[in-house]
Amino acid sequence: MKPFTLAVVAATVAAGILGGCHHKADPAKPGDGSDSGPAILAKRVQVSWGIQQATASADVYLQTTDETGAQVSHGLGTFPGQCTAVTAVASMNALIAVDCIDGPRGLELQVTAQQGRITVLRMHVDQGVTPDPMAREEVTSFPVPPGAGVQAHP
Repeated sequence: MKPFTLAVVAATVAAGILGGCHHKADPAKPGDGSDSGPAILAKRVQVSWGIQQATASADVYLQTTDETGAQVSHGLGTFPGQCTAVTAVASMNALIAVDCIDGPRGLELQVTAQQGRITVLRMHVDQGVTPDPMAREEVTSFPVPPGAGVQAHP
């Protein structure tokens, strides 16, 4: 290599090493977007019941509301009897529940959320008999945004 070429190469390497960073980096602060990983967006979906009671039956809907306030109503069907929201059974992983009672018999709809899905389950109930959680049947299921928290609407 010629001495002039060697000097240019050495000056270029030195400039790259010494001049490559003109300021001292501040340590990253949580949530300031300075890291190179993907941004995590907080997502929330609230679930609640919509019930249109008629004389001998009721149309039941599951209403979902996201963090922007957008609401979607999922029709679940028409069920015999009087339908009312009841306290969900936590041991069955239910977030919210509604009972539709017609005399001594009826059914309970329960909403669960796991593995990125909201699932509505139906369970038959008889007055004076402890319901069997293993006898629940799926009514419908739909996905929620990845990482979204699902919570009961008060």
